[in-house]
Amino acid sequence: MDLKFGLEKCEDSGAVFTVDHAGSELEISNASCLEKTQVVWLEKHKDEVIFILWKKQKLLLETKKVFHDLDLPWTDEDFKSLSTTELEVELERALSLLQDQDLLKQVEEARKYRLYLDGQEAMAVKYLCNRAVVEAG
Repeated sequence: MDLKFGLEKCEDSGAVFTVDHAGSELEISNASCLEKTQVVWLEKHKDEVIFILWKKQKLLLETKKVFHDLDLPWTDEDFKSLSTTELEVELERALSLLQDQDLLKQVEEARKYRLYLDGQEAMAVKYLCNRAVVEAG
């Protein structure tokens, strides 16, 4: 069985895999949903599975950091739905954007403006809450 296909089958069963930060231990949540053949397959291919998952986790962290630096609004689910190959493509695209100094200046201006608006919104909510308390009291 192909490694990626075997891993997908295990995940489809409900198992959730993570690798420790050192890339040496495989952690499985919901392992009880795995069939005996899947457990045997995982035991046989543990090192390869760890390598694949660790590589994807490192890539995922790097991609998230770059997207955060570019102030791109992606969620964890957006990232987790991508395959390793798709993550590599997105990271490569995003890294090329980091070379554009004009774009980075625009990103920083947009981030500051959004933070300003968030602050204004928070003050408006606080004002409305205080007003409601005064009117109710």
